Amino acid sequence: MYKEKYQKWLKNATEYKAELESIQNDEKEIEDRFYQDLEFGTAGLRGKMGAGTNRLNIYTVRKATAGLAEFIVSSGPAAMQRGVTICFDSRNNSFTFAGECAKVLAAYNINVYIYEDLRPTPQCSFTIRHLSTIAGIMITASHNPKEYNGYKCYWEDGGQMPPSISDRLIKIIDSIDEFNIKMPTKEQEEKYIHTIGVSVDKAYLDAVLAESIRKGGHLKITYTPLYGAGNIPVREAFKQSGFTNINLVEEQVQPNGNFPTAPYPNPEKDECWKEAVETAQKNNSDIIIATDPDGDRTGVIARDKNGQLKKFTGNQTGIMLTEYVLSHKTLPQNPAIISTIVSSRLTKKIASAYNVKYFDVYTGFKNIAEKILEIEETKSYKFVMGWEESIGFLIGDYARDKDATVASMIICEMAQEFKDKGKTLWDFLDEIYAKYGEIYEKTFDLVKEGVEGAEEIKAMMAHFRTAPPSEIGGIKVENITDYAKAPIPADVISFQLESGSEVCVRPSGTEPKIKFYFSCKDETEFEAMKEILE
Repeated sequence: MYKEKYQKWLKNATEYKAELESIQNDEKEIEDRFYQDLEFGTAGLRGKMGAGTNRLNIYTVRKATAGLAEFIVSSGPAAMQRGVTICFDSRNNSFTFAGECAKVLAAYNINVYIYEDLRPTPQCSFTIRHLSTIAGIMITASHNPKEYNGYKCYWEDGGQMPPSISDRLIKIIDSIDEFNIKMPTKEQEEKYIHTIGVSVDKAYLDAVLAESIRKGGHLKITYTPLYGAGNIPVREAFKQSGFTNINLVEEQVQPNGNFPTAPYPNPEKDECWKEAVETAQKNNSDIIIATDPDGDRTGVIARDKNGQLKKFTGNQTGIMLTEYVLSHKTLPQNPAIISTIVSSRLTKKIASAYNVKYFDVYTGFKNIAEKILEIEETKSYKFVMGWEESIGFLIGDYARDKDATVASMIICEMAQEFKDKGKTLWDFLDEIYAKYGEIYEKTFDLVKEGVEGAEEIKAMMAHFRTAPPSEIGGIKVENITDYAKAPIPADVISFQLESGSEVCVRPSGTEPKIKFYFSCKDETEFEAMKEILE
């Protein structure tokens, strides 16, 4: 089947003809590019850029957008009138792909509202809500390497499409021929494609600043946007919230989809911090903030009491934000926090201490957004904050995706408060552990690329189900929860151990990897439990 697809593309994809001809004698490469269509994961479409059905390119982008357009048309004239918000980040081809999306929608007589330049992912979510569009598209691959790009699809609440809609959309997309998609006339482009003005930028920043807890000060901050869309909004949020001592990692400020000094621009990974740490040491900074290319994830390094710069995990940052926000904000009636089944188990304890309702959801911020919508519609609880261990945090309900702008601001406000007290964020973390009990939490990824990698991941998950371990690290497995058997199934398995520790295993929805989440008594136990990776 993949050979026939290759021949079809060779005949029709004129923009990629040279690229396709260059692989005609590479059977493995042809198979990898055509053995499947890109699939919707926890964040829509995401894949390597290039020619092929299993790649992101103008044809796969047009096909996905035509499917969205047909779905909107089937929803009626009012939905077409409301239109679609489009944003894009600094990745290579993001501007082009966003333009293709706009053209396809215009060809269906659907209004399009598009920014003229890069904007962070959470601003896309905010803009959908602010302009009341029926849907939104964000062109980004978040923190993936430069070879990748992606296509996030949002619905009218500003959250990524729920299964009730995305399942129907996928069926429409699958029925579309990527080489038979109508494109707009000049008149349609002029009538239906609108540029979003700076007033929406201001409205977004005002919404972020409304979540500020205290004024900033002379905290010494080093900031890097990792060549991405966080640069302007994060710096402006710092400025307007009162921070006066900001040092930038100059070589990583301007947008650059090649990420020359950060090949894997993910603040979870140590490799992308080298330049930021050097800048912080040079300027004697108290804290370093790094945001990923689409400005939705926030990494933090801060000095400990000995003056050493140390990186926080997403779980550590999340539990500090939870304690800080709940102890400082005036909480609404029936407040709620939402996190994920693989994030820190301390969050529920902290929420309970402040009489705040805690909700667990599946991995992926789209699931947090769905829960926000649910409690909003039922008027049962009022959302205060949500977060996941993969350094994604949202404080406030102005958006339905994680937001590095608000997280960066409040993390620095938190650091300022403790600096004023002669303490560090590491001291604050120790206070939290002393209050609620310490848990050693660690995430480990096994990368498995290509067709063989995808099959290996499936085989590993199947093995955990058919021949689960009776013990891990010498500790008896007391209970196994297979979320594939849950009322709403998910490809996640949790092993609960006799000691109270837990290991969760799941394939990534956006990257070629299988992820292991450890929640242990201490580091020694973690070292023993790592045997499950072998």
